Amino acid sequence: MKRIVYTSLLRADTSALSLAHEHRETEAELKASGLLFTILRDGWYTENYTTSVPSAVSAARSWAARAMAGSRQPRGWTTPRQL
Repeated sequence: MKRIVYTSLLRADTSALSLAHEHRETEAELKASGLLFTILRDGWYTENYTTSVPSAVSAARSWAARAMAGSRQPRGWTTPRQL
């Protein structure tokens, strides 16, 4: 083994998330180990969204239906890419 690549948490050193302390401890152990390492601080994993997608889509449809109900005014949404 030449290097350990550890996937940590974005701002693990200051984050208030409940699992941040585990990442802080692991990072500290890596730093104290003397081994060659790289720490990747990912912002969020895409798979973390997969369980919430169905309810988010349902809520968006419900909101959009209520927003458009009885209205003849055009509605539009802007994507971040359009900005």
